[in-house]
Amino acid sequence: MAAEIDIFEHINELINRNNVQIRSLDVLDQDLYARYLVGGKAILILRAKVYEKKVRVITEEMLEIESNELAGYVKSGDKLIVVLPGSGKKRFVLQGQVQNIFVDRFRVTILDPRFNQRFSGETSGVSRFWEVPEVVLLKLQNRELRLFRRENGTVIEHLSESESGTDETIDCVKLLATSPISGVLIDISCGGLCLRVGSGNCEHLAKSIVYVGLDFQGHVEEGDEVEAAGMCIKIFAIVRKFRHAPEGDYLHMMFVAQLPEACENFFPRLAGQEEQND
Repeated sequence: MAAEIDIFEHINELINRNNVQIRSLDVLDQDLYARYLVGGKAILILRAKVYEKKVRVITEEMLEIESNELAGYVKSGDKLIVVLPGSGKKRFVLQGQVQNIFVDRFRVTILDPRFNQRFSGETSGVSRFWEVPEVVLLKLQNRELRLFRRENGTVIEHLSESESGTDETIDCVKLLATSPISGVLIDISCGGLCLRVGSGNCEHLAKSIVYVGLDFQGHVEEGDEVEAAGMCIKIFAIVRKFRHAPEGDYLHMMFVAQLPEACENFFPRLAGQEEQND
């Protein structure tokens, strides 16, 4: 059975083309840093909900968020996204983890954007993705389409116009009928992935939504026995960063909704895989 994933509130914040991903406050200019030393308004994305709260800098690696409402709601260890408005239209986006909770505020430690445990994927199987047309994105933003996910040994997302999610929308059918872009999976975590593609074709995809298809082939060793193992993932992702290199272009993607933690039990089983620590 498919379960709905509520992305309506936070999707606009995540795909804003003025977003700049950061991992430390030391990249902020002096005036902006000083503004948040005394406290300024910021946007928080927590459990798919969007809030506007006062945020204050404690150190370059820690923020304090003032909110009676959220202080009674968050738990230590919760992950959230903080968007700090900068000069002009620029917005600085960071990921954080709740550490200390007080009666009317809580503190957040800034995380590396790729804090999830990552696993190498270059020998794992077929990787491809489809560009999501602007008209589909607009329908998602206007709640004309709903996002659903099935998890039963696979992770498959689809779009539907119905509340039950039983009928896949024609937009999704048309999307999969187009030619995908093939790539090499460099690494993957429950939060996102990195793909390498041919040079010169994908720079325009930065800050846009794509539909990623991954067909993993792996094995599980049980004593002297080796069993075949595979997994299919079809999931929506945001291209948060584009990087050009001599061997090809790299697309760093963040999943619209994280994969289930159970996937971390499968990724290490991929043939020839080693855990990535940096």
